[in-house]
Amino acid sequence: MPEMKYDKLCEQLERMIRNGTFGNRLPGIHKLAGQLGANHITIRKALELLIDRGLLEVIPSRGTFVREQEKAVRNFRVIGCIGICCGSHVREMVFTRQNELMRDSGYKILDISASAKIFRDNPRLLLQFPVDGYIFCGSSLSREMMQVLMDNGIPLISTINSNFPEINQVGMDHFAGYAEALKILKLRGCRRIAFLGYQRQDDFQNYIDDIRAVFRQELGTAFNPGLFSVFCSEDYYLRYVEDYHKVIAEECIRSWGNNPPDGLVCHFYTAPTVRQLMPEVETVVFTSCGDRPEGDIVMYEDLPAILSAASGRMIEILSGDASITEIRIPFVIREKEKTESK
Repeated sequence: MPEMKYDKLCEQLERMIRNGTFGNRLPGIHKLAGQLGANHITIRKALELLIDRGLLEVIPSRGTFVREQEKAVRNFRVIGCIGICCGSHVREMVFTRQNELMRDSGYKILDISASAKIFRDNPRLLLQFPVDGYIFCGSSLSREMMQVLMDNGIPLISTINSNFPEINQVGMDHFAGYAEALKILKLRGCRRIAFLGYQRQDDFQNYIDDIRAVFRQELGTAFNPGLFSVFCSEDYYLRYVEDYHKVIAEECIRSWGNNPPDGLVCHFYTAPTVRQLMPEVETVVFTSCGDRPEGDIVMYEDLPAILSAASGRMIEILSGDASITEIRIPFVIREKEKTESK
């Protein structure tokens, strides 16, 4: 009977190891016992059997590791994508289109629409998905997530971010987009230009710093740090739920006092409140996908182009291309006539 128990547990552990559940290194015995609902002595016996079979090796003072030749080989022909920010209906159509375009490659792209914070809190969850590689959009990736994937031989692509020089990057050319937006506002006569944006998670805080640098460069002495406003959207959502964009816009307007800007760069969610309370302010709206009615100038991400470029690059990586490249995609810009936008 004990042998049967160990054999059954061995089969379960071997299956999990070959599926890449643990990556290169197994958890400690007590943690493994808790995960599998087994006695730690039973776990130890099962691990000893797997060590005897050559599947595992113990490195003193370091732990129990999967032998090099036994590491999981991923061949699901699926690419995971995390961090796409748009409505579910639009997202479904975009991914359906991309899968049609990828038909001849033999690969499919999977939209993993769970909150990226789940993976930042527990990066090893990424190892549970049946994918050969990951594409991270927006600010969904963290360095800890990147390290877990790299340690387990799973390739990944990030959006454009200088904090991740080790990996391939595909994304919108945000800083060229912001520079173009400021040029357009200046041509429309704006002299006091403000920014209203949201904080990013730790490994993407440099994104806001880089936008501020673009404002300084394009506006020169006209740049006013007091008009560059950044709010923590999570804090406001917890307090105001669905009204948080409106509340943030109202607070930003109050901070301008009696000397408001004549131009504003903002997210499309905050634009309606600004336009309602201060219709004379020219607005540039940045949006994640699709044209929007909220701004005088709309700059939106070419989501199909991002997925196409990132998927193509990932297929090259999975085919053996070990080079590190960066692909920048320009924003789609729609400048409305003044009579059209107000």
